[in-house]
Amino acid sequence: VWSEQFLDSAIARGGIVHYARSTDAGRTWESPLVVDAKDTRYEEAYGAGEIAIVTAGEDQVHLMWNGPPSGHRWHKWSADGGVTWKAAQPVAPLNEFGGQGLRWYNAGSDLAVDSSERVHLLTSSTKTVHAVWQEGHWSALDVLLPINPYWPRMAISKGNILHAVSVYYYWDGSEGPLGTADVEAVGQGDLNLFRVWHMTAQTDAPSVRTQPLPILTASEPGSVGPTATS
Repeated sequence: VWSEQFLDSAIARGGIVHYARSTDAGRTWESPLVVDAKDTRYEEAYGAGEIAIVTAGEDQVHLMWNGPPSGHRWHKWSADGGVTWKAAQPVAPLNEFGGQGLRWYNAGSDLAVDSSERVHLLTSSTKTVHAVWQEGHWSALDVLLPINPYWPRMAISKGNILHAVSVYYYWDGSEGPLGTADVEAVGQGDLNLFRVWHMTAQTDAPSVRTQPLPILTASEPGSVGPTATS
């Protein structure tokens, strides 16, 4: 997946988002599919952008992007490996969060799959939120943080431990609005202007035993090869 960004003005955001499919491990590719593109559904300063992708089970493909009317989160999925697609739908009502909607262009979204093959979404609007796709629909939004961060990213370890990270800027140099015990500041930038926040949560999916990485033999005398991690 990829995005084409329109740069015809200082405030324009987004343009076109694409998906391409390969059935031979990336040696050849089918003609790209235009997932969404700026048209009359969009407000003037917005277009499609910041697309994310994940696969689940044997044949599911899920796409998430910033869509109409002004960067709202839209979802489209395929049950047959990307051959055909269900109709695109917004993840949440467009008037969510007091009319703001689940939208923002400085963040984007991330997707991950647990051991029960459920798709998890991490994204933000006026708040940082999490949702789960199961049985053909998205769950209600779970508010993780009362802020809109930059670049939320997510991974799942051991099949059921969700890790979420994001960057939040404090333009006034303050400590910011967060003080909860379950949120950890793991780094900060120059002049104390931003924090990298890390959160973890355990889902009800089964735990999966991790496989250690193989230990590679050093190719030359005196060199140090990689070692296994747990």
